[in-house]
Amino acid sequence: MTDRAQPDVQGLRTLLDRLDSDLHCAAGKYYRLVGILTIFIENRATSDIDSDELARKVLDIVAAKLAQGEDIQNVQAYSFGVAKNLVSAQTRKSISDLLDRSFVSGIRDDRQANFEAIAKELEEDCRRKCLELLPAERRDLIVRYYQTSLQSKRYREELARELSIGVEALCNRISRIKSKLNECYRRCVRARRNNAISW
Repeated sequence: MTDRAQPDVQGLRTLLDRLDSDLHCAAGKYYRLVGILTIFIENRATSDIDSDELARKVLDIVAAKLAQGEDIQNVQAYSFGVAKNLVSAQTRKSISDLLDRSFVSGIRDDRQANFEAIAKELEEDCRRKCLELLPAERRDLIVRYYQTSLQSKRYREELARELSIGVEALCNRISRIKSKLNECYRRCVRARRNNAISW
């Protein structure tokens, strides 16, 4: 991938000002937005795409549009619109082609659809992170249980025997793990939404 062109300075200043009137807070929101866009792109792009690089390109485009006087009502929602268009076109064009002015000219500031996409990305990332935070033994148990046990009473019995516990004790253990995961998930989603969406 070629080096990213330097963003328009005036556009970047305008973008930061739109994110927050305080420069320090605006910088923090800029990097949080880069992070969320990166997750969004990773879950949609092919492996040869540098998601972080593309996320920054997205914000360069948004900054340039602001510098040109584009009336962008919601910077975050617009950014996800740009990202969706770039990712969907990646299989047909090179990154340099994607930055062509005619390609981004039709992007709509579709707030509701983009907020839903943002929320879904945050939720999926929280589920993954909370699962990763579990000790390996518990993570393996909950994954095995939900992959097979819900459909197979016999498998639940076999799993309980393997652990040298009764089926009821197995279900209680699974219930405790689920409670911890749910608590972690709720905290994570609440924190992510506060930091990333409710500006």
